[in-house]
Amino acid sequence: MSERTTERTTERTTEKKKVIHRKIKLKKPLKIKENKETENKEIENKELLIQEYLEHLSDNEKQAYEIAKSHLKTSFSVERSIDFNKWMLNKK
Repeated sequence: MSERTTERTTERTTEKKKVIHRKIKLKKPLKIKENKETENKEIENKELLIQEYLEHLSDNEKQAYEIAKSHLKTSFSVERSIDFNKWMLNKK
């Protein structure tokens, strides 16, 4: 190949990369925004379900919940508890 052909090929390749890069830049923010909105709705829904679940607990169950929460601290998750999952299955 001559130098001239190589330069043209390089310019074309560079231009293609720029176009592809521009397309990617335009698409990413939209997806992120949609994901955040969906994620926020899911979080709100989970919070409402947890609140409803906690309201349905008996006094003994509430006491057990508080003990588990205080002993396990950050490793405790209502969403992963057996009783919450059973409640969710019965609710559906």
